[in-house]
Amino acid sequence: MIITGVSLRGRCPMGRTLLEAETIEKLTEAGWQPGRNIGDQVDRWVEEIRVIHQRRNLQAGPGFSDDLGYAEPPVTVLDMLREFGGLDVNVTGPGRTMRKHPFQLDPTIGLLSPRAYAQLSGMARSVAFPIGILYGDGAALAGDERGRVLLIGSTGEMLVGTDIHEALNNLVQGVMPDYL
Repeated sequence: MIITGVSLRGRCPMGRTLLEAETIEKLTEAGWQPGRNIGDQVDRWVEEIRVIHQRRNLQAGPGFSDDLGYAEPPVTVLDMLREFGGLDVNVTGPGRTMRKHPFQLDPTIGLLSPRAYAQLSGMARSVAFPIGILYGDGAALAGDERGRVLLIGSTGEMLVGTDIHEALNNLVQGVMPDYL
């Protein structure tokens, strides 16, 4: 079955997960449409994060800097944000394996220190960059250079999806992420 040009089940020929009907519905309610591109906003977010990290390092003072070097966002993360950035998705209630929580795809919301993303990158063995927040427990969402979506929360570092589509399906349907 095809809705708005997006196949709903399984994987597409290139191995990327496809968006499911419920996910498409919730994303559409939040302002998404196929082919959406907010590239100019993504550029502003990246610059804002760079400035925030620089400011935090200056405020920390000598010997307390959290400067691990600013990591440029991987192309895969920029692609995620161009299509899905800025969406505030309101899902609640019981899910498949966990309660559904609203989430927002804005890399400046719930921004953690560069050290947290460096540690996540080490655990994931891939450069990670912020993409948003999962409300409910305030966990930060990050994308990595492999196209995966990761979560940094009070329970540790987790894999939400092997690509942005699988992650969005899992978030909308309330599927518990796997530990890294």
